[in-house]
Amino acid sequence: EDGFSELKTRFLKPATDAGPNGTFTGPICLLTHGASYSAADAFAMVMTELPHVTIIGEPTNGIFSNMLEKKLPNGWKYTLSFQVYYAADKKCYEGKGIPVDIEVLNKRTDLEKGEDPLIIKSLEVLSKK
Repeated sequence: EDGFSELKTRFLKPATDAGPNGTFTGPICLLTHGASYSAADAFAMVMTELPHVTIIGEPTNGIFSNMLEKKLPNGWKYTLSFQVYYAADKKCYEGKGIPVDIEVLNKRTDLEKGEDPLIIKSLEVLSKK
């Protein structure tokens, strides 16, 4: 037993109309980094389910849970992680991060030269779709 309650599954259904507020179905490149965590982790996780999304960069950090803040009798405050997030395939990426489709590292030397390898790779991927 892991101390958590029973797994709760939620399904979201996107809008189906193609109007100005409808679903965008064109190609998308999602850029991630090892410093992508929390909401960025959760966003990357749900985006992996869309067939027109390519994740480029480094795996996310793998820190998903919201923080629960509590207070000790002496007034000190602390926070703790109190949730476990699962992807649609029921895998937990906590501590591992969301894997990428195409691994590209942003190096300081590239950025100092005014080059951004992730943007370059994204434009390359999008031009082929």
